[in-house]
Amino acid sequence: MAARLHNAALFALGQFSEHLQPDISKYHSHILPLLFRYLGLASETADKDPAGITRTYYALEMFCENLGDELLPYLPALMEKLLHNLQTSTAVHTRELAISAIGATANAAKQNMCPYFLQIMEPLRGYLLESDMGSALVLKIQAVDTLGVLARTIGAENFIPLVDESIQLGLQLINEVNDPDLRRCTYGLFASISTVIKEGMAPHLNTIVKLMIDSLQSTEGVVAHFKEDENEMLQVFGEDDGELDEEEDISIEEEDEEEDIEGYSVENAYLEEKEDTCNALGEIAFNSSLAFLPHIDECFSEIMELIEYPASNIRKAALCCMGTICRVLSRAQNAVDNGGEVFAKALEKVIPCFINIINTDSERTVVMAALETINEMLKEGSSSMVSEQSHVSSITSAIRNVLQLKTACQDEDDEDDYDEDPQQAEHDEMLIEYAGEIIPSLAKAMGGQAFGPYLAGALPLLVMKTKKTCTVAEKSFSIGTLSEIVIAMEDSIQPFAGHLVQVFVQGMQEEDPEVRSNAVFGIGVLAEHGKETLFTHYPVILSVISDLIGKEDDQCVIDNICGAVARLVLTNTEAVPVAQVLPRLVQLLPLKEDQEENNTVFKCIHHLYGSGHEAIPSLIPQLLAVFAQVLGTTQIKEETQGLIIQIIQSIHNQSPDEFNRLLTALPQDLAVRLSAAVCGSS
Repeated sequence: MAARLHNAALFALGQFSEHLQPDISKYHSHILPLLFRYLGLASETADKDPAGITRTYYALEMFCENLGDELLPYLPALMEKLLHNLQTSTAVHTRELAISAIGATANAAKQNMCPYFLQIMEPLRGYLLESDMGSALVLKIQAVDTLGVLARTIGAENFIPLVDESIQLGLQLINEVNDPDLRRCTYGLFASISTVIKEGMAPHLNTIVKLMIDSLQSTEGVVAHFKEDENEMLQVFGEDDGELDEEEDISIEEEDEEEDIEGYSVENAYLEEKEDTCNALGEIAFNSSLAFLPHIDECFSEIMELIEYPASNIRKAALCCMGTICRVLSRAQNAVDNGGEVFAKALEKVIPCFINIINTDSERTVVMAALETINEMLKEGSSSMVSEQSHVSSITSAIRNVLQLKTACQDEDDEDDYDEDPQQAEHDEMLIEYAGEIIPSLAKAMGGQAFGPYLAGALPLLVMKTKKTCTVAEKSFSIGTLSEIVIAMEDSIQPFAGHLVQVFVQGMQEEDPEVRSNAVFGIGVLAEHGKETLFTHYPVILSVISDLIGKEDDQCVIDNICGAVARLVLTNTEAVPVAQVLPRLVQLLPLKEDQEENNTVFKCIHHLYGSGHEAIPSLIPQLLAVFAQVLGTTQIKEETQGLIIQIIQSIHNQSPDEFNRLLTALPQDLAVRLSAAVCGSS
């Protein structure tokens, strides 16, 4: 009973680690020592309690993978245990778990795994080279998977010496072992290697792409079901096929097939192989970039066919892969002859296909993949995608359909199930968010002025989701999307500014902090780009901000208030009581949660300092202390650091004695930073 209780607790911890991030990671000092102890105990009793070792490794992997740098103090002890189990255990399952856990550890520790790299590679190389492993094929598969993780995480300079050997090992494995799981992991390894050598994949692409195309075309694993087996056929490609069963029913019926064949099914492993092949092929294409161009044609037709595949996971993967292929073609527009023409022809096939998926596919996750992929394509091949009026019209029409809940996946007769299925409700919210994210990308691609008429049509649909009766998720999404649209539209947002200011002011007074934060950010960027059209609204905006800052306790909202005030000052200094607000603003620096707004605030301070504003001199001691805290850190951009150094230099040059006196009042490390800023830029 105690063992079962321990295993249940470990499984729960793994679930918490997977789904309650980042909150649970704060307890690492309590949890990791406990997991290390259980790992030792579970390893000793692995034969008697295989569930115990499995649950322990699951909890350990899930917890460690999300820790990042916080794992580093525990890394020596953890790697000692994992390598010990890998080298001494005789149980195949235990070694498989140890190899997997090393991969999870590498995801967190990244280049800090270098001291252990050779120790890891020795057993991995043994598993990869061993020709007859029998039941231990799982070790070979897991070794390939972990080698791919190491390629991504350990640093290009550290993995490059192993690139050729790893590719040859992968090709050898595919030729020697006919196993779908091994093939998909090996394709994943090739994708990982492509992140290291980029266009250096060129010499290997002929062989690798041919193998991957073979996997996409393969009918291996397809089983015919005859009429006498009708009752045994699995109906799995219905409306809920995200999770794959052991055998998947395709139910393909064609007139010219033999009458006694009822349909077909595909074993799960072969479906996963096709899915992972699509994902790996897309990543290899993306990283190889122009070196992949000779292989575009053969991949294009195969992937287009898979977009219509019965299994939703494969449709998703094919959509993402096709989007990546189009992004590669986009890069080729000015790099090769007829590049622009080839990209345009590809878009003529791809965009209608994607729009059809959005409107007619019954699976929400597939539609989300199509929306996300269109957004990524817009960001990379923006000018060509919006040069054809038909493309713009079809994309905006699809977005409206999603926002109005008119697509096939939103128009199901399952309202009762909807209330009982929180995951379905979450997918519906995400679907609308994915559609909304395309709008600012489209605005940026077209230019604000050209996009104006389309925004006029979409704006009511977004504003409708900010009403008090709407959910928090709807309000947060719509206000956040409107803010991003303002940024993308730039000065062309001015005709809409009067309407938007009301939406943002109302959002600033909402109960939910995320909604308030988005609304405060929105009012700031609207002031920045709305310019004169917002001047008459400054008194109301400042009044609401004043009320909010007096009672606000959410740090992200506070940071965005600082950013909004800075934008108001930068746009119309005379309309803001700077002498009143600046001391409070400086008191809140540096910002803690939304550090991106540090750049806006310091730009404002640079503006006030440069204009000789009367509020600045009395705040110089506090400002120098703040400057010292952010110099040389990731809290500010390089451009912002340059502005800060200008101010520091100017203060020093004007009053060197006073500057040095102020340095003596600061902690030594901060004083050293300021001195270095003065000397380094003189």
